[in-house]
Amino acid sequence: MKVLNLGCGWLPVKLEGWLNADIVKWNQDVDLLFDIRKPFPLVDNLFDMVRLGKVIDKLFYEEIPGLLQECYRVLKPGGWIRIITHDFEWIVHHSTFDFKLLKKQLETNGFVNVQRFELSDCLAWHYHNKIQKWDTSDMEIGLLRVQAMKPSTS
Repeated sequence: MKVLNLGCGWLPVKLEGWLNADIVKWNQDVDLLFDIRKPFPLVDNLFDMVRLGKVIDKLFYEEIPGLLQECYRVLKPGGWIRIITHDFEWIVHHSTFDFKLLKKQLETNGFVNVQRFELSDCLAWHYHNKIQKWDTSDMEIGLLRVQAMKPSTS
């Protein structure tokens, strides 16, 4: 599975098939540097998943459509986008989303099957259940976890 991990930060997930991208080379595990507010330096239909972990809320609302269009472009048909961001219903923050607003943005940009996902799904996906025990209590508060799929072509 090929995963584009956008805004990977200083602690990127280093797994086979993952491409860690950020605007800053935080460490040797950042594979590609680029600004997600601009067109991605990647070919179309390349990834099975695009992951945005707590990065979308760093942008202004008017920058979001371009980002989602680029995510859509680089996803393979049937590929998924996963977005982890602060939940607007929990805290008011610059460019924070609630489910309804993020769902509308995703659907407006062509994504389907927009749905929430649980942290346990996220951890299993990222780490392939290699973690024996991890206290996730501090990770549960105030995060909106949404995934959506680029439709398969018929």
